[in-house]
Parts: sequence; structure tokens; C-alpha cells
Amino acid sequence: MSKYTELDELEQIIDTMDEDLRRKYLKWIKLSNGFLKFEKRFKPERNIKYGPGDVVTLNFGFNIGAEFGGRHYAVVIEDNNRSAGTVMVVPLSSCSSESEVKAPSVYLGLIEELNYEGTDEKHSFAVLNQIRSVSKMRISNPTKPKDDKANIGRTLLEKIYANIQDEYVGRYPEKDGPHTIPGKK
Repeated sequence: MSKYTELDELEQIIDTMDEDLRRKYLKWIKLSNGFLKFEKRFKPERNIKYGPGDVVTLNFGFNIGAEFGGRHYAVVIEDNNRSAGTVMVVPLSSCSSESEVKAPSVYLGLIEELNYEGTDEKHSFAVLNQIRSVSKMRISNPTKPKDDKANIGRTLLEKIYANIQDEYVGRYPEKDGPHTIPGKK
């Protein structure tokens, strides 16, 4: 019995998980604890400057439902201030062909820098409905000037921006001004 009832509840939840889920969750708790220990010492200005189109590797964490999680590539979509603690990104995922990609995701094709030598070539797509601001502590690569840095280039970045614009920007409610939706309070 712990002095914290929340820890007892957490242990009960973990005990009910299947082995794979339990392993992933406990790995995330360990990593998250490391972030908490490092948080006070973290200085974002020690990282490199991230710009639009830069590809970073980061850990989105252990999330619920259909939220994006785990270690993935992501594309920076802002001209980020080096001293800022966060950066706005669009997660990337892989596929074999464009036909696998469903809206609102955006097919980007084969990005050579994201494929490891000796493995099957994977195509990439941007997962637009998972855009988010993340702490720079989550970024594992690149963080230093000596690290290899990939950038998707202007054409693919403009494709992402255009799809963000089409999907999420400029849609207004039918009525102008504040209003009540029936059945919602």
C-alpha cells in the first residue's frame, strides 16, 4: 500500500494492461520522469534553431484514443525562435503508397533522408489533424549544430500549408457573432 492512493490506482490499471501496452506505458513513464528531472536545467537556446520544413525526431508520448504518440519524425511548420521552449510541428508517418493516405493527411512521397540504408523504402505523409506545439525537450534529433539536419523543401512545405489552409483556416459559422447551439450549454 502506497502513501498515495493515486499510485495504488495506477498500479491496478497497469496490472490490467496487456503485455505490449504495459511495456509501452512503463517505458513512457520512465522517459517522462526523465523529462521532469531535466526540465529545470533545460535551456532551449542550447538547441539549434528550427525553421519551416526542418524534420525532427521526437517522442509524442503515450497518449489516449487516436492521439498521435510514440517516437516519430515531424515537420516544423514555423520559423521558431531559438529561445522558445516549444515548437509547432506536424507529425509524419509512413506508408507504401499514396492510396493508403486518407484526408486530412497529406501525401509527401519518398523523402530519401528519412529512409535507412538497407530497409524497404517508405513514403511519408503529414498527419494534419495532429498538428501541435511540443516542448523542445521532446526532440532527440537534431539538437546540436553537428547533427545531420533534414528539410523537406519549399514545395512539400507549401503543400502542407495549402492543405492546412483548405482544411482548417477560414471556415466560419453560418451566424455572425455569439450564439447558442440548441441542446448545448
